[in-house]
Amino acid sequence: MKPVLGLVILALVALPHAATAEPAPAAAADASGRAHFQRGQRLSAAGDHAAAYREYAAGYALTERPLFLFNMGESARASGDNAKAREAYLAFLRVDPDNALANTARQRIYDLDRASPVVAPPPPPAPPPSVVVTTPPPAPIARAPEGQPIYKKWPFWAVVVGGAVAGGAIVFAVTRPGDACGARCTELDFR
Repeated sequence: MKPVLGLVILALVALPHAATAEPAPAAAADASGRAHFQRGQRLSAAGDHAAAYREYAAGYALTERPLFLFNMGESARASGDNAKAREAYLAFLRVDPDNALANTARQRIYDLDRASPVVAPPPPPAPPPSVVVTTPPPAPIARAPEGQPIYKKWPFWAVVVGGAVAGGAIVFAVTRPGDACGARCTELDFR
């Protein structure tokens, strides 16, 4: 029973230390974030908006407070980097869409889009044409469409009619009498 009592006492003694150990890094991050925020404000007031943007970004990386994103958007917009400003405002709205500055961020995005619409980058240039000598593919063999019976195709009937005419002419030529021409024919002399 004594070892259990010792563990309980140890836990009770360690508990206050563990509870105070957590807030110390958060408090340090908040203090550092506040310092980045104040430097960002001073740089922005001095007109160095690019440096202010970097300070606000560093503060957001430490604290993840949404207002840093809004300030990053304001600094980027003031420095003329509309793409960065738009990204920061959109990130702000994703993180805190109900913030009091959300409507301002939406209006800023609208204004940025009207001032310089987002344009897709041009496609990369086409590679120069290379000379390739190829032989043309062989001509396709004419084939009847699949699924249609042969008697419904015109080549079949052309052969049938041609054969019937040729056969009739042959039968006529073989069976006609020797003087079939009659009085209206002129005999040709091939001597």
